[in-house]
Amino acid sequence: TKLVVSGTLFRNGSTPCPGVAVYDGTQWSSIQEPWGPGMQGLVGYATDMRVWSGHLIVAGPFGLAGAGDRFEVTPGVAAWDGTQWTGLGEGLGGNDIFLGEYNGDLVAAGWRLFVRTDSTITSVARWDGTSWKGFGSNPPIFPTCVQQMHQDLYVGNLLGLHRWNGSIWSQVPNLIEPNALALS
Repeated sequence: TKLVVSGTLFRNGSTPCPGVAVYDGTQWSSIQEPWGPGMQGLVGYATDMRVWSGHLIVAGPFGLAGAGDRFEVTPGVAAWDGTQWTGLGEGLGGNDIFLGEYNGDLVAAGWRLFVRTDSTITSVARWDGTSWKGFGSNPPIFPTCVQQMHQDLYVGNLLGLHRWNGSIWSQVPNLIEPNALALS
C-alpha cells in the first residue's frame, strides 16, 4: 500500500532517509537510520527491490541492517517485514544484484554474484524460502536484469538475452547489438 524508493537518499526534509524512503501517497517517511535509536535501516543502499512472500526484499552492496539494539548480518540481500530486517541464509556476494521471481522462488542475478555458502553458484541464484540454489551449469555472466515469462526465466546482460527453460541455458537468437538493461 506504499511506494518504496531506494537509492542514495539522504534527507526527507529534516528526516534522514539513508537508502530507503517510503511514500504513502501524501507524505514521505523513512525506515529509521541504522545508527539511530531503534536501529532499523540498512548499512549501505539497495540497488534493487521487490515484494516477495509478503516481504520487501532489497539487494545491494550492504552487509548489515539495524535490528533494534543490534545489527543483523544481511550480506547482499535482506527482507523487511514492516518491523525488522532479516537476512536470507548467509546472503550473497557480488555487485549490482537484480531481483526477480521464477516459479515462486526469489531470483537474484548480478555482476560477480555468488552464494556465500556455495561459491559454485554464481551469476544467477534462487531462494526457495529456505536456501539458495543454482540454475544448472553455465549461467549467463554479468547479468543486468531478470524476468520470468511463461515457464522460462530470461536473464539479460551486455551480451544479449538468455533463457532458462527449466533444465538448460540458451541464448535467445537474433537480438541485434545486444545490451539488455531491463526486462518486464
